[in-house]
Formats: sequence, structure tokens, C-alpha cells
Amino acid sequence: MQKWEYLYVYFSEHKYLCPKQVNGEELRDWKRGPYMMDYINQLGEEGWELVSFDWMDYIAANAIFKRPKPSG
Repeated sequence: MQKWEYLYVYFSEHKYLCPKQVNGEELRDWKRGPYMMDYINQLGEEGWELVSFDWMDYIAANAIFKRPKPSG
């Protein structure tokens, strides 16, 4: 049976929407982080699939990603 791992990302606005928290932990220097779409594309390159996205008043957003869990 296929098992999955999940990634929860909270995006917040500074000068633009960028990732602020990943799995509940605040990213260092998040205000300098990549644009939201660049970060989402980066996660896609790492095998993460966006499965849920929720805008919060256009100044923040939550996203959930999943990818197959490595066997072992």
C-alpha cells in the first residue's frame, strides 16, 4: 500500500507572499524568502504535489503538499 508524507506551508505577506512557516516551524529570514509561486515550483521539482490551497484575506495562505513516502 502506498504511504504518503505531507508538508504544510503557511505563506504570509511582507512585501509579497512568501513562505513563513513549514510544518509549524518559522523559516529563518522568511521575509527574504522566494515568491510564493517560485517556492511552489521548487517543491514540485522535489516531488511534492499541491493538494490543498486556501487564501486568507489575500495577505496569507495555507498550502498542503504530499509526495510518496520513501520505502524503507
